[in-house]
Amino acid sequence: MRFPFVLLVAAIVFALSGTTDGLAARYVSPDLQNRIGMLLAVSSGLGATTLALILNRERLMRAVVAAWPLALFCMIAIASTAWSISPGTSLLSSVAMTIYAMACVSLVSMATWREILVGMTLATGFIALLSVLLIPMGGLMVELFPGALRGPFEEKNRAGMVFAVGAVSCMATGVVTRKWYWFALLPCFLAVTFLTKSSTSLLGCAIALCLMTGFEIIRRGPSRLIVGSWLGVATAGILVIVAITFGDQLLGAIGEDSTFTGRADIWPAVWRRIENALWLGHGYDAFWQKGNDDVFWLWYETNFEVYNSHNGWLESWLAIGIMGPILLAWIMMRMIVVGLTSLYVANDPRRVALPFAIMILAMSMGESVLGGPEGPAWMAFILIGTKAAMGPDRDLTRRRSGSSSQPEPRLQAISPREQPHVPQPSAWRPL
Repeated sequence: MRFPFVLLVAAIVFALSGTTDGLAARYVSPDLQNRIGMLLAVSSGLGATTLALILNRERLMRAVVAAWPLALFCMIAIASTAWSISPGTSLLSSVAMTIYAMACVSLVSMATWREILVGMTLATGFIALLSVLLIPMGGLMVELFPGALRGPFEEKNRAGMVFAVGAVSCMATGVVTRKWYWFALLPCFLAVTFLTKSSTSLLGCAIALCLMTGFEIIRRGPSRLIVGSWLGVATAGILVIVAITFGDQLLGAIGEDSTFTGRADIWPAVWRRIENALWLGHGYDAFWQKGNDDVFWLWYETNFEVYNSHNGWLESWLAIGIMGPILLAWIMMRMIVVGLTSLYVANDPRRVALPFAIMILAMSMGESVLGGPEGPAWMAFILIGTKAAMGPDRDLTRRRSGSSSQPEPRLQAISPREQPHVPQPSAWRPL
């Protein structure tokens, strides 16, 4: 594991997380909202792409080919400017999302699995520490959800996603590197995730951690596979029965109600807008802009103001049409398949793609975390999804071993005269 690349991953993850954007908007000027984030995204994308071209151009091309669904998603988003209800917004947001994706794909081409996981853990850990330090200085919400930890971000859900991604990457780092001290940091991530009161992030994080634990148990042998599979099926059945019987009590325990905080009213209203532009959408990131009459009618139908679909799949469909959720589903399924097929490969880090996919899938059901143009879950989706599609890091390993100062041993032919004489045992004869 190369320490400079770990720092590079941590720096880019921190820059793309939106932390500095929230700090500048809160403590410097509200006019800096989204401007600092845009500047950091552009600089990270251009810098990472340039560095990847210098270090290993072939590896970068391989990462771009592996990320072809993401590239097609970006091209459709840019093309949606032609039919968008807000062309200027669609052009600006689609270009920003493309540069954001370039930074992640370039980072994947340069770093190994261990370097990516360690860098993500360090960056999110620093954000968690910063969030705790900011509690006396506006780090808690006081309006909609009083007392919820938001840290340097505008609201609690963004903070919860960052900490949930950090918790899963922390446990994945401990599993892959087999170092106990990474597991010691896991309770800290879980504590700050709980303090955000973000039920979506907490639920997705809990499911991912349980799956990762179960998979590490059953991959130890055939007997554990059989026993663990039966226990998993029995546990899932019990959870379904409990959810059906005590659904309202469970929702109340995590701060939700039967409408999932109004989401059950939002989704049908959004779907009716999707039906009006089923194939091409309304334009990337254009529907929720000011001046759109459909947004005011949607507020009237739901009886409150809403600024996104609160569902990643509906959001992408609303933006660029039916190809949006299809491409995102392809990336998601590829992560799941790669994770499953890597379970029984000796210490293959690609197996951690499965719990990441399940966590992001759970988040996307309640929040608009897929399709960008930025966000912690979207960043993890690009990083882990592209890395899983590229396969193992064998070429990077060979490159590091080949750059060693020690010359490789060469095999030399030995003539028959130079071969040492090996005495043969005498044949056994009966007495």
